Amino acid sequence: MNRYLITHIDLDGYGCLIMAQRYLGSDIHYKCVNYDELEDAIRDVPTDAELFITDLSISNNLAPLLNEFSNLTIVDHHLTSNWLNDEGNRARFNVVVSTERCATYLFYEYLSARFGFKDTMLDEWARLVDDYDRYVLQYPDSRRLNALFYISDRTRFVQEALYCYPRQMLARNKERVDNYLENQMKYILNTTYITLSDTPKVILAFAEKNKSAIGEYHIREKGCDLVYILDTHSMQLSIRSKDGDESINCSKIAKLFGGGGHFHASGAILDNFEDYFKSLCGKFPKSKELKKFTEKEE
Repeated sequence: MNRYLITHIDLDGYGCLIMAQRYLGSDIHYKCVNYDELEDAIRDVPTDAELFITDLSISNNLAPLLNEFSNLTIVDHHLTSNWLNDEGNRARFNVVVSTERCATYLFYEYLSARFGFKDTMLDEWARLVDDYDRYVLQYPDSRRLNALFYISDRTRFVQEALYCYPRQMLARNKERVDNYLENQMKYILNTTYITLSDTPKVILAFAEKNKSAIGEYHIREKGCDLVYILDTHSMQLSIRSKDGDESINCSKIAKLFGGGGHFHASGAILDNFEDYFKSLCGKFPKSKELKKFTEKEE
């Protein structure tokens, strides 16, 4: 059968690719895309193919395009995909949408049920990817696994993952991961941030990378309740809250900025960045006011 997979570009997205190649075969066509590339990726797939879309938030304006496919499976864990759980959509497609697990874990459960067998190696992959992606951070190896993914060639990472437990890959790459995490910590400690609130403790950090790690450090080591991380280059806003504290829902905050995500880890792209900078520039002295800054202090 002609099979296609469209999945996300992060560890969870590639985790779905690992599951697909283990259960459906390494010859499956696949494309790893970001959210804004999803529609074009779907249009590139023949409508008579079996299509899997995983770990990509799907808005209901894509419904007409999805309806063109007669054999479609959607696996996602973002709140914005909950509309797919309506009875009509579940009757039309194979829908696996839940916020209780990451997409890799959900896809593993779906495929293992479909083919009637589980795999202890894939169990470990699903558990660790879920731990990091949903920001539970119960297992130290999940953070190290994400670091290894980040510094690895993606194709090679998947090829090795098809035949290795995560702990085996981490053992072989211990020095590389240690060096990466050491440099990451240096970056975190030199990150500029401002305190927005003391009770609850809320900060805004400015960074172009290591955003989840910055959130984790300030929550776990500095006792923050909520961390905003703003990339002023791309105007991407990441939001992190403390796992186990159900008083701050990051996904609801992200919706205020037109974004979304998970309870403890969400984000948005600030489309109104011009207004942001205009507001900032308004605090600088106007040109006609600059003369008084040439006067010597008494």
